[in-house]
Formats: sequence, C-alpha cells, structure tokens
Amino acid sequence: MPTGEVVQPTVTQEEGKKRFALLLLQRPGDIRACAHELAYSVGIFDAVQIENIAKYWPFDPEVKAEQKRLIEEAGGPEAFLPGKTDLGYALWKIADSGSAPEVRLKAMEQYSKLMGFDAEKAGIQINVVNKVMAVPMAQSDDEWEAKAALQQRRIIEHVP
Repeated sequence: MPTGEVVQPTVTQEEGKKRFALLLLQRPGDIRACAHELAYSVGIFDAVQIENIAKYWPFDPEVKAEQKRLIEEAGGPEAFLPGKTDLGYALWKIADSGSAPEVRLKAMEQYSKLMGFDAEKAGIQINVVNKVMAVPMAQSDDEWEAKAALQQRRIIEHVP
C-alpha cells in the first residue's frame, strides 16, 4: 500500500507506453482501469500521474504505433477480444456483485450457458412427474360417513 513516498517506476516511459498499448487493445472501453493497472504494475502510485496516463497516453503517437504493430503481429484486432475465460470472469463478477437480483440472475444464466451448464446443451432430459395420489371420493355425505365409521371400528379393533 502506498505510504506517500515517491516511488520510481520500475520501467522506462517507452516500455510503459508499450504495456499500456497492449492493455488498451485488451480492454478498449476501460481506459482508466488500464491506466491504473499499468501504474500499479510498474510502481506508480501518484494519482496525478495515473490521471495523466489515462488522459494523454491513449492518443500518444508511440502508443498508437505500438497498437498498430501489435495488431499486425497478431493478425488482426480480433486476437485481442476476450476469450471464454475472460467473459466467464466478467459475468461471474456481475453475478457475484451487489447488483439488483434480476441483473445477477441474468448474468448467472449467461455464465451457465457460456460454461456449458445448460441442461439442453448437456443433453440432460428433465421430466417432471406429478406424484399425486388420487383419493376416491364418496358419492354422498351418508356414504362417506359410513366408510369413515367402518374405518374407525377397524382401527379400534386392532389396537391392543
């Protein structure tokens, strides 16, 4: 945890920009998170420096050039899209959050489909059988009363 002392970064600015370019390709919509991740990984804890990274580096020519190089080397920007594991973590983070129950349930549903927990996909057949005993009904109150009295006599006869 930072204590307020000035800490020297563990990498050069050039290397930091290269790392930042990769982070931006992996998470293009989350510039601040990329800046924080980069900063903490290289030993920068100053909020102003982190804010400057988030504000200026996405448009820096060195960062743009490194992104272009990485995309060409990987064969296209699709290589930086999140995979199944990344999506799983993101969905589980939502499902395990303090969000509204509807949001959490939807995330859990999507997570279960992504991970192959879906019953239809797994070939699981779910049969619901109602196990209800049909009780014969008496035709009239008198008939019911006679059957009930007979049953009571049988019970009393068999009690020691």
